[in-house]
Amino acid sequence: MADPSPLVRALALRTMSYVHVKEFVHATVPQVRQLLRDNDPYVRKTAAFCVAKLYDHDKHMVEKSDLIDKLNSLLRDDNPTVVASALASLMDIWERSEAIKLTIDYNNASKMVAILPDCSEYVQLLLLLSPLLSPPPHHFCCRCRRRQGGLKIPLTRYI
Repeated sequence: MADPSPLVRALALRTMSYVHVKEFVHATVPQVRQLLRDNDPYVRKTAAFCVAKLYDHDKHMVEKSDLIDKLNSLLRDDNPTVVASALASLMDIWERSEAIKLTIDYNNASKMVAILPDCSEYVQLLLLLSPLLSPPPHHFCCRCRRRQGGLKIPLTRYI
C-alpha cells in the first residue's frame, strides 16, 4: 500500500477486499481507512467501493468502525467520481442494512447537481436517484444513520 503508483495501490486494495477470510477482512480495514484519504482520486474511489465490499463480508465490523463516517466525508470531495463512488457505496450499504438510514441535506444535494455535467450517464442517474430515495431531512446531513422505520426501496446493486 506504500507503492508510489496509484494504480498499484488501488488494485492491491481491491484484491484484498475480495478475499473473504475473516482475518484478512479485519487486516484490510486499516488499509481502507488510510487509502480513503489518499492523494489520488482513483485510489479514493476504489477505497470507497471497498467499504461496501467489506460490508458484504462483515457488516457488524464496518458498522462499529469509522469507515462509514469516512465514506460520508468523501461526499465533500472535489472529484466528482470520488463523490459518486462514495454515494454508490453508501446506497449499497443502506440497501442491505436494517440499521442504516441514508439522508441527504440541501448542501449535499446541491453539490450533486453541480457535478452532474462532469459525470457519465450512469453516475448522473445515480446522483439523481439518491435524493429521491432518501427521506426528507430535518437537521441531518448526507450520512448513514440508524433507521427509524419507514419504507425501504430496493435498489439494484451498484458494485
